[in-house]
Amino acid sequence: MNYETNEIMKEIVSALKKAGYSPREQISAYLAIGDPKYITKHNGARDKIQALERAAVKEYYERKILQ
Repeated sequence: MNYETNEIMKEIVSALKKAGYSPREQISAYLAIGDPKYITKHNGARDKIQALERAAVKEYYERKILQ
């Protein structure tokens, strides 16, 4: 995972937390179903996650969130 992807994912996690959601649950649902509705629009998080490769999102999720 590159630095830019890591930073974008940190922003997405932060937006989810600020909007009152569990990043672990929301990103898990996004990966399982593929529907971006599980990611808040707060701070452009939904647009950001859609711009990333799903494999990169999954890698971040497994390395940083599931730990």
